[in-house]
Amino acid sequence: MPTLPKDELLQHGPELPMAERVRRYQHNIRTIRSSGCAVPSSAYVDTLDPVAIEMWFLDSAERRHRLKAAVQALRLAAAGLRGRLSRRPFRPSLRRRGPGRRAALRPLAVGQTACGSNSRMM
Repeated sequence: MPTLPKDELLQHGPELPMAERVRRYQHNIRTIRSSGCAVPSSAYVDTLDPVAIEMWFLDSAERRHRLKAAVQALRLAAAGLRGRLSRRPFRPSLRRRGPGRRAALRPLAVGQTACGSNSRMM
């Protein structure tokens, strides 16, 4: 069974120039293919086309940025929520609002409409 050659793979991080990143990425794809393993699609796009690889890098950077912004927004929302809850906890009102269920089950009087007014009798 073929094994992934992790010791032969090159780093291709954002600190490198784009041309070097693409070259190292292509090297990694060739190395994985030559070992007989399938290219892990969750980590790599399975292509040697430099334009597609560059687009994959840009898309990944955008996705990381969006996720980082979403996590930051959730943290801020959680911090604000924690601040509000510590001041006064939410307690639902036990008082009924409106006529309630019992009023809906009462039979209508003669001439009374479902709205409760007798103004439009026929």
